[in-house]
Amino acid sequence: MYRRDYILRAIEELSKVLAQVLGLRKLGNNDKALEVLNETMNEYFKIDSYDLNKVPEEELLAALKNNYALNAEQFHMLADLLLEEGNIYFDKEEPEGGKARYRKALLLFDEAARQQAKVFSLDRNTKVEYIRERLKEMEA
Repeated sequence: MYRRDYILRAIEELSKVLAQVLGLRKLGNNDKALEVLNETMNEYFKIDSYDLNKVPEEELLAALKNNYALNAEQFHMLADLLLEEGNIYFDKEEPEGGKARYRKALLLFDEAARQQAKVFSLDRNTKVEYIRERLKEMEA
């Protein structure tokens, strides 16, 4: 029961952070939005966004599994934060940074789905499709 309460509280807090980041994006304060996302990653996962984004895609899952004991919900939450970072980099007209974060978010969403193979998540599937469509548009 304690684990479930913790996860629900973390999801609620993450929702507040994402709403704050969206507000900052609408105001054009992308640097502050990135700062909030980095602080959130540090607070919840003890992961620095800048360091995380230096890890090559092909090494990302192994690095996270070896250095952090993340469960499916945490992979999903971290993917949400990377997705939002990607959106900010597109806002800043830095598409390569946006694409890199989208691809890493996809890896994390896929890992969450793999760990929860028996659980369907409409939220996760919607985000995965959004990312895939955006990446496909950029490659066309």
